[in-house]
Amino acid sequence: MNKKITVYYAKDADEAARIQAVLQANGIEAEEKSLGEHVYHDIYGGNGAYGREIQVEEEKEAQARAAINAWCSGKETTEKSRNLSGKILIAVAVLLVIILLFLR
Repeated sequence: MNKKITVYYAKDADEAARIQAVLQANGIEAEEKSLGEHVYHDIYGGNGAYGREIQVEEEKEAQARAAINAWCSGKETTEKSRNLSGKILIAVAVLLVIILLFLR
């Protein structure tokens, strides 16, 4: 059994889901654990006040922290997002050229 390491403390379920999505996009499996809550509270009480832990396998810790830090600082976290940014930039440039040609 692999040891799990906490790599992030999310304030609520929404933030935890976003972090898990970032990790998943980088090929890292993560688990979410509620802090100080009981099962009935998660089901009936909403997000709760204690937050959530995001845990990964010990050997993926460095990769997970790097992906989370990049995401938190607004950088692209995967090659796919870099490619998408480039495509959007090209589309905007083409659209700008078309608009300028019609304004002549």
